[in-house]
Amino acid sequence: PGFSELAMHAVTALNSAECDSVMAHSISSDEPRNSAIFHSLVVSEEVIPAGAFLIVVRDVIENINAGAEQWSNDQVALAVDSCISVLLGCHQSVFAALKSCCMNIWEDPRPTIAEAWFCSINSLIIAHKRYLLPDSEQFQHIVGQSIALCIHLIMSTKVEKEYPTTGRIDGFMSVDGPQSLALVEFIELVLTVEGIGTPVFTLTGMIFQEQMKLDQDSLGRQFDVSLLGGALISATIFRGASGGLPPWAIENVPAMLKSLYEACGGIDDSFCIALQAGGDLRLRADPGSAFLDVAAGKKPAGWFFDHMKPKAREEFLKKLSEICQKKDGHQWRSLKVLLKANCGGKKKATG
Repeated sequence: PGFSELAMHAVTALNSAECDSVMAHSISSDEPRNSAIFHSLVVSEEVIPAGAFLIVVRDVIENINAGAEQWSNDQVALAVDSCISVLLGCHQSVFAALKSCCMNIWEDPRPTIAEAWFCSINSLIIAHKRYLLPDSEQFQHIVGQSIALCIHLIMSTKVEKEYPTTGRIDGFMSVDGPQSLALVEFIELVLTVEGIGTPVFTLTGMIFQEQMKLDQDSLGRQFDVSLLGGALISATIFRGASGGLPPWAIENVPAMLKSLYEACGGIDDSFCIALQAGGDLRLRADPGSAFLDVAAGKKPAGWFFDHMKPKAREEFLKKLSEICQKKDGHQWRSLKVLLKANCGGKKKATG
């Protein structure tokens, strides 16, 4: 039901070649120019969208999910492993393309590649949960790297009031499109995988501890790499609600918060600590400490948290704790309302 050895190599090579081409185009000239490949007559949503060979991986996993009762557990595990092998084989090329900064004028292939990647990973997680597959090192690696990519993409997005202008003037990939739904679904799914929640916090913290120049004192407690991972995921949700994601994607905030709560073991205090740390986390103020579209000395959570007064912060944390204790089935919707009130209300646009 999975990929044969030959198919694995072929699909890996096709995905890598497409993304390597994106990189070649993005660095080939400092001057804006058109692409001979990535335009509406060759590779576009109207013809064959970029990322089509990643969708092949998604479709194979979906076929496994649809017909797994026909096969033994060993056959399902081997089939899923073949899909993981393809994703591992091309992920470095995919990530490099999605993280690239490109000012060229073309039919940008990165949004549909991002959508295809996260759709594939989401289907993989669903298969892992449905058939109780073992947590292999390869599975944990690809999931951990994907959550780091998700954070990277949202941190690459301008949010309201941080800059005098908005839009993709910096050349980073836009998240305003269907790729946003794949991103938020990924956050919802990845935090609820049995046995993966805390390791993902730790892995995320380890990855970004090296990439980001953080003011560790901003966490207000003894530094812990797992706490940093939880804080970064919380800050990503906050940034999304502050304009880092399209307004229609914010409807998924309750589900993301519920998943974060489950990843914290369903413990109110741990959940509140993760959210508090996400709102407090700050980059170092010294020159060269900026990270993507987050300026040095600023909070990854966004402008509204960066400018929150001490009294407003105390009130926010108090209401957060009160809502978590309700357990009335409506707490996630109430948290969304609280979050929107502290993130500037309804958003008009994203970068």
